[in-house]
Amino acid sequence: MTKLLSFGLIVLLIAGCSKEKEVPVEISTISTLSVTEITTTRATSGGNITNDGGGNIISRGLVWSTSANPTLEQHSGLTAEGSGIGLFTSSLENLTPDITYYVRAYACNSAGISYGNEVVFTTLVAIELPTVTTASITNITQVGATGGGEVTNDGNGTVTVRGVCWSTSVNPTISNSKTTDGTGTGTFVSSITGLAPNTTYHLRAYGTNDSGTGYGDLVTFNTPAPSPGSVTITLNWDIKRYCGANIWWPCWDVVVGLGYNQSEVDQEAYFIHKFLSEPSTFTVTNLAPGTYYYRAKKTVRQGCYLSGDHFCDIPPPVIKSGKFTIFSSVTTKLSVSLTY
Repeated sequence: MTKLLSFGLIVLLIAGCSKEKEVPVEISTISTLSVTEITTTRATSGGNITNDGGGNIISRGLVWSTSANPTLEQHSGLTAEGSGIGLFTSSLENLTPDITYYVRAYACNSAGISYGNEVVFTTLVAIELPTVTTASITNITQVGATGGGEVTNDGNGTVTVRGVCWSTSVNPTISNSKTTDGTGTGTFVSSITGLAPNTTYHLRAYGTNDSGTGYGDLVTFNTPAPSPGSVTITLNWDIKRYCGANIWWPCWDVVVGLGYNQSEVDQEAYFIHKFLSEPSTFTVTNLAPGTYYYRAKKTVRQGCYLSGDHFCDIPPPVIKSGKFTIFSSVTTKLSVSLTY
């Protein structure tokens, strides 16, 4: 009996010694990573869990607020980035521009929630469109003018280009004709070229930054109508011998035609001057600026006789043609030689 009791006690002692003792779980050890890639509305951070406290990490992530020491109970935003120990990264989204935030990494195990060190950062200032004013238009000519404007506010961004833009339609943009007149804020002067006479134009100053292009108020102006010009035509022809005889000068006909296209002139549809006598110079006035075509023809009238002792066939006509340009208020000089 005594032996049986002794054996039972030994078994109980052995069993008691071999039973595992439960290890208490503690909160984990975690640190918060630096905040990077900060913009106006988002940023990137994360955490590093170096000790799970003896228990499984069941959730981890970031928590942030505009007040210090954010928690899972009081926060402006949070993320959940899986489980387990080690490094993780997370994005802070839907932030407000130009605001200071406080962010901490967190980890949860059966013992509770642990938080990392607090990191403070400020989102970037939002970039808005530049504020621009348009200057009055001066020095207006038939083909150009002087304009300009002022970039009064850069919209918290860098104004990379500024100038004026114009069109014959209202509210022109930088897709239309434009100038480039420097960078940054301040006033600028623009040289407007390539305009057409007697035309209404609409113009706005502009400035461009990373947010886009801001425009000044709309200004409308008119280029003046062109003043008429003139052409002085000198006909160089002579009364010389043909076929060994002189042609009596009243026998010559010289006709000069001007027109807006060559075919019109060649068909003798529009002739403005006719000569029946000696060489001369004449001026045609009140011509609108533009390109004109001319055709000069010297012929001998049928029935006229050559001076001298013998008769020759009628000589062939002499024809010269070409084109010239009339400029506003300018007399263009044209010399035409009609000699054999």
